[in-house]
Amino acid sequence: MILQGERQFTSSGKDVMDELNNCLDPQLADKLTLPEHVKADILLAEKEHIAEQALLLEQVEKLKSVFDSEHIKAAPTLSEKLHPLALVQLDQQEKLTHLSEDVKQLLEAYNNVITLVSKQFVQWDEMLTKYEISKQVRKTNEFI
Repeated sequence: MILQGERQFTSSGKDVMDELNNCLDPQLADKLTLPEHVKADILLAEKEHIAEQALLLEQVEKLKSVFDSEHIKAAPTLSEKLHPLALVQLDQQEKLTHLSEDVKQLLEAYNNVITLVSKQFVQWDEMLTKYEISKQVRKTNEFI
């Protein structure tokens, strides 16, 4: 009696597993969801994209020898030399930032000085013009 129950349990378990495998099959999902003409429409709509991807894949295949070259294989050993250079680059970048800030401040100071000098020249020009006008009036009165 127990043996028959175990057989029934294992056979029903096997049936359940087969049914689950069928349900998990991607082809079954495609058959249930999309008819063939819709799949064809999707492929035609993606034709250009598929062609581009095929070209890119061909380029990767052509450049595969580059990836397998000794230079690429030696890259991990060069990281020891790269680390100090990266530190130097970061230090130089920080110095560049400070230098850029200093240059900006100097340019602002220069522009302020030029603005003040220009205003002073305008004031002097106005004063000189007033003086010249007053001198011209006197000269014209002298001759009358």
